[in-house]
Order: sequence, then structure tokens, then C-alpha cells
Amino acid sequence: MHDLFPDLARASGNGGSKVPDNDDDDRFAAAGLELDPSLHTVEVGLKGGRCFNFFVSAREASRIRSCLLSETNSDFLIIDTPSHRYALNYDAVAFSRLLFDPFVEVPEVEVREGEGMKVWFNDQQEPFEVGIDPDDRRQGDEDDIGNLQGLFFDLEQPYSEEKSALFEDEDGEEVILFRSAVALLSVPQEYVRPELLDAQIEGMEEEVAF
Repeated sequence: MHDLFPDLARASGNGGSKVPDNDDDDRFAAAGLELDPSLHTVEVGLKGGRCFNFFVSAREASRIRSCLLSETNSDFLIIDTPSHRYALNYDAVAFSRLLFDPFVEVPEVEVREGEGMKVWFNDQQEPFEVGIDPDDRRQGDEDDIGNLQGLFFDLEQPYSEEKSALFEDEDGEEVILFRSAVALLSVPQEYVRPELLDAQIEGMEEEVAF
């Protein structure tokens, strides 16, 4: 077992059993293993009446719970699901419910082909959609975190006095969002994680070669 998952050797110690601490959780996660096999669903109801279900890992559910319960100086909570990254405006939330189903895997959420950014404004039932290009660190300097990564980074920053957020659409044109008007924003994960897009492209190339 340790040959297959070398990180487990450090997580499990030298024999015996123990309840993993937070450091062990990190090591198990690095080994690609989820200690809690339950399906965790974070249900969020917005003040405008719209409800969303976020299917997340146990660690992400715990982090979200902590953020929702604690005082924060950030305007937005960043949520990562297997398929999408979200920015949720704290002020837009009416309620949240944390659900779980034991031994149920996180369902796969299919990303629509050509799907870009979706923005739900306050009291809006249908999203405003913006065409975007995926981030690619190879196109910029090492310190360049990318157009969309920079947007999420800015939205999450504490003590921000900025009333707006800026990014570029797929045509290279600037889009300005007023933070207080945005309830929820989402993009597919591969748009903010270039390694996922690379893996998808490699998979398609292998299928064509086969």
C-alpha cells in the first residue's frame, strides 16, 4: 500500500491506528484519497429566491461552513466543485444548509460545450453569460496568475474598497462588474486550472490517435 501511495506512510505513522489530524488530511488528499466518502452538498438560497446546490468534498464543505459562520472581511466566498469554480457574494445569501449522503460519490456535472462565465445579479433568476478564454500561464510571465484567476483572487481579498472588478472577455474587451450587484459568478474549472484543460486535450488526442 505504501508503495502505491507513498504519502500514506507519513499520514499513518509507524504502525498502530490514530485519528488523522489536519496535517494528515492534507497528506491523504495529496495522495489522492478522500477520508470521508460521503457526498456533501452545500445548499445555498439567495435573497432573490434562487437556490443552488454545490456538490463538494468533505474538506471543502468544512471550509465553506467555517467561512459562513465566521466574521469575514471579504465580500465573496470562493467555492470549488469538481466541475466549476464559484464566487458567492456573502450579502446575497439568505440561508445555507449542509447535507450529506454516506458512501455516495460526488456526481459528475457535465459542462456544456462552449460554456463560459455565468453571472447571477441580485434578484435575477437567469444568468448573464459572457464568453471567455481559459487561463493559460504559458502565455504570460511566471508571476501572471491569469485573467480569470486574477478575477477570483480580487473578489476574495479582504478589506477591499474596490466597488468593481475587471476582466477580459473572449474578444479581449474589458468587462466591468460592480461587486455589490453580483450574487453569484461561475466558470468551468478548466478555465481557471490550465492543467485540467491540458489533460482534456491530451485525452482527445489519444482518442484520435487510437
